[in-house]
Amino acid sequence: MFGPSPEHSESLPAANPVRSNQSHGFTLIELMVVIVILGIMAGMILPEMMGTFSDSKIRAAARKIIYTSGLAQSQAVSSRTPHRLNLDDANHQFAVTRKMMDPQRGEIWVPVTEFSGMTGSWADEVSVTLRDPAPDQESGVEQNTNPAQPTPMDSFLIQPPTDVSMLASTNSTTGTFIEFQPEGSVTLKEIVLQSESGLGLLIEILPATGRMSVGPLDKD
Repeated sequence: MFGPSPEHSESLPAANPVRSNQSHGFTLIELMVVIVILGIMAGMILPEMMGTFSDSKIRAAARKIIYTSGLAQSQAVSSRTPHRLNLDDANHQFAVTRKMMDPQRGEIWVPVTEFSGMTGSWADEVSVTLRDPAPDQESGVEQNTNPAQPTPMDSFLIQPPTDVSMLASTNSTTGTFIEFQPEGSVTLKEIVLQSESGLGLLIEILPATGRMSVGPLDKD
């Protein structure tokens, strides 16, 4: 009697069905496609990242050498004593030594230990060598035409590198080094840095003043 009439009951909306909250996961094909895309991106990005990291190492080595060279020259001028920056590429180390006269052994070169920054190392991936500048390079000093009176730069000798750790107990007259004179002149050499990634840097030295400039290495 009080219920809805048959004609009205048909027009009533049906109850909403319960919606499923279950989410669908990735299919195996979709996962494989994502993995392939990630692999391609890694193959493109990783070499660039490795090259950038290697380049940062060679630039850090150049900064260390230039900074320590400045310290060595400053000490040579202030103490009126020749100093050397010894480069040991075999062990990737550098150290500053100064000239001393020993009553028994004569001229010797001993490490400078009373100041910080006189020793250090560079990354194993970086090679550091010395070479003669090009003949037509502007040297900044007059050429000495008398072989009997060599300029301080002529005293530079390139020989197989020595272990920097042995400098304290040896004469240190051999090895790869740059010599700084009390009057401010420096060995006429160029410092070549090369990294495994292929980047090369060249440190040029103005022998009259010891000023250094760094630029890309011309591999031609």
